[in-house]
Amino acid sequence: MTSSTRTRTVVQLFGFGVRFMARSEAKRLMRGLERFEEVLIDFTGVEEVGPSFIDEVLRVWPNQHPETVVQPVGMTGPAEFMVRRGLPERRQCDRARRGSA
Repeated sequence: MTSSTRTRTVVQLFGFGVRFMARSEAKRLMRGLERFEEVLIDFTGVEEVGPSFIDEVLRVWPNQHPETVVQPVGMTGPAEFMVRRGLPERRQCDRARRGSA
């Protein structure tokens, strides 16, 4: 049996909608992504995200799948505010040290 592992995938949220509020939406979105080493969550075009969605995508799911790095990209406006607010404290400190806070 051979197994092939892809190293990176991009999830473009805008293809699914412009509002993401519920933890259940996040769980459905993240299903099966543990087979990747890196998952880029593209928030381009997203108008609104809720704290439960962000918590699941950026804290809970990564803690359950530490072998996969989840990276938010393409954030603007209110979505950017919620994403940055929902980033785990360690990641915020790492970004500040690199000068990209």
